[in-house]
Amino acid sequence: MKAQRPFIKLFQTARQRYVYDVNTNRILAVDACCHDALHDYGTRSPAEIIRKHGPHHGRAGVKRAIKWIEESQRLRNVLLPSRPEAITLGLSRKDIEAQYAASVKSMSLDLTERCNLRCHYCGVDALRPHPRRDMPEATALSAIDFLHAHSRDMDVVALRFYGGEPLLRFELITRCVCHALAMFGRRRIRFHMVTNGLLLDADKAAFLAKHGFHVAVSVDGTRAVHDRHRLTPGGKSSYRAAVNGLRRIVEAYGAQAPDKVTIFSTFTPPYDLKAVSRLRHDEPWLSARVPVKLTYVNTERWASCPPLSERSRRSLRRTRRLHIRPFARDLIAGRPTDRLNAQFLALRLNRIFRRRTGWAPRRLYPLNACCVPGVPTVFVTVDGELRICENACGTRPIGSIEAGYDLRTVWRMLNEYAAESIRDCRRCWAVSICTVCFAHVFREGRVSIERKRRECRRVRGGLAASLKLYCTILEENPRAFEEKGDIGIG
Repeated sequence: MKAQRPFIKLFQTARQRYVYDVNTNRILAVDACCHDALHDYGTRSPAEIIRKHGPHHGRAGVKRAIKWIEESQRLRNVLLPSRPEAITLGLSRKDIEAQYAASVKSMSLDLTERCNLRCHYCGVDALRPHPRRDMPEATALSAIDFLHAHSRDMDVVALRFYGGEPLLRFELITRCVCHALAMFGRRRIRFHMVTNGLLLDADKAAFLAKHGFHVAVSVDGTRAVHDRHRLTPGGKSSYRAAVNGLRRIVEAYGAQAPDKVTIFSTFTPPYDLKAVSRLRHDEPWLSARVPVKLTYVNTERWASCPPLSERSRRSLRRTRRLHIRPFARDLIAGRPTDRLNAQFLALRLNRIFRRRTGWAPRRLYPLNACCVPGVPTVFVTVDGELRICENACGTRPIGSIEAGYDLRTVWRMLNEYAAESIRDCRRCWAVSICTVCFAHVFREGRVSIERKRRECRRVRGGLAASLKLYCTILEENPRAFEEKGDIGIG
């Protein structure tokens, strides 16, 4: 009689073979014989496994591997076939209600749906109704009051100004800042903004610097790359105006700029990493210490996205490798990792080296990477609706500034996500370390399982590569992740 297939993921580095045990979240080093036996264990009988792998590993070796698998199941509670019965946040309605009452840490205000650019890849622009609306001042100030009322357990909160282009509402921003400081005091509130930089003159830069704003300016690279997609409504270049805005905020901050200013570069095909790094060459005033954050364009929301050629795909793979190598070298050597290199891998590696390990199968698994909707961050639309975040465009509202959180809607959303996902999740080896969230699943207020499956395939591929990278780094330096959680190979 054949045993049931273990709930595992097999992988290998250049030096070693491994098995990731999903039920316990443990990574086990195994020899080649055990690795091959595990590949067939549960789909073939022991006799068939011995016949298949005996000529290569020796019959006695394969028998020992099968015995080790069986003893591991019986004595160590690993390599078991148990599958999730459900995925859940693990919170009751009362727990969620308590978080809404006091644990909101961050709020994004959609000050305006208007923008002074027409970027080809802007998914938000495609979703906005016409004419585009502005947030009334009363709504913005009431939203800040809402944040104050729902954040009493938080030592520090963040207020983020969002658009469209938020600097089109600069006067409202100044009033919001004054109101927030009166409510929270300077020590409890942090301000953030993402801007295209075109309206960032010296006076605005001075105001933002005075109030300690964390400012992200969107510049996609050199002039040729930036102007490929980031154009004015008349189809003209925006590069010089954007870079001038970036320069003003960098100069306003002076020595503090590397801690307060970030360059947001959207990476689009044909992928060219050198175009990002050449920005500093073309603009010699730009300090190398000012960080660049690369984001990949969301091709699902880019209606006119050109099809990726094989050349573009090779360029993207080459770019990723160029980032991975120095990132791995830094970790192995115990050096601080460069931000540009780290951002490609940090999210998935975080899920791996901060994973919780155990010694027994579980019935309940996490709801992928989903948060409590609206906690720790909440997004406020121009008309005062509460949304999960600015990225979860397809989700339904979860309340309003006037009425508060709608717990019934939230509960229904959580249950719908779990019910639609469990059939796939119970078969997926990445269920414990998954990075999929609401932002990738909902369309027009409902779960789109087809959309989620596309995202799942992408995430699984990235997590498989990250598992391999994680173990490769630990082979060279077992202490590489100590400061980040001290989770090694079990």
